[in-house]
Amino acid sequence: MSNVLISSEKITTSLTGAQAFRIRYRSSDLHGKGTESTGLVITPSEHQEDRKVLTWAHGTTGIGDAGCPSTQPDPARELVTYFQSGSTTQIDYGIPGLQKFLDEGWILVATDYQGLGTPGVHQYTVNRTNALDALNIVHAAREMDLGAGNKFGCIGWSQGGGTAAAIAELDADAYGDLELVGTVPMSPGVPGVAVKLPETQAALAGGGTPTPPDGHMFMMLGAMPTAFSNPTCL
Repeated sequence: MSNVLISSEKITTSLTGAQAFRIRYRSSDLHGKGTESTGLVITPSEHQEDRKVLTWAHGTTGIGDAGCPSTQPDPARELVTYFQSGSTTQIDYGIPGLQKFLDEGWILVATDYQGLGTPGVHQYTVNRTNALDALNIVHAAREMDLGAGNKFGCIGWSQGGGTAAAIAELDADAYGDLELVGTVPMSPGVPGVAVKLPETQAALAGGGTPTPPDGHMFMMLGAMPTAFSNPTCL
């Protein structure tokens, strides 16, 4: 893979012994249609060749540009969640265990996914599309003079959990010379889960006490027709 990286901009970070970049790079959806994504690349300050890379796949932040993690205040940081005590953020952003990974010599990359801060409708929970974004940001990082090697791991949570599962099923051509050493899907989000929730079933059936479908369902209904010509595939 080559010519994946479009641009990079160094940004400030409060992490110790680290430097961070916001990048824009080329990717594609599950049908091979070209897309663009943004994201973060965070590395130890000291240059060293053949560093291992970890790609982080974030959880649900929405389907609009306001849900773009890399444009939040101080984005190159430990994971902060909207529901934790004292939080002032509307979304989850950051990377869990970031400082420890850096201290151990890893390079961290974190995709925003296509459609979050870039043109097009975000293909929410279209896991293969999201997985290609999580993979191609590794290719992009290797085009920067940061010492990224060809071995990488993946961790994802919620929406990103589905991404982390799908990254292990991508075609060999998508990997190029990259070697996946492991992936950790945490609480993976998949469309079938939202469809099977009792409140969604009650709403679809139209009987009994009116109950709105799970909020994730609305995002899926916005994303799926973009990814598939026949939305009944959901």
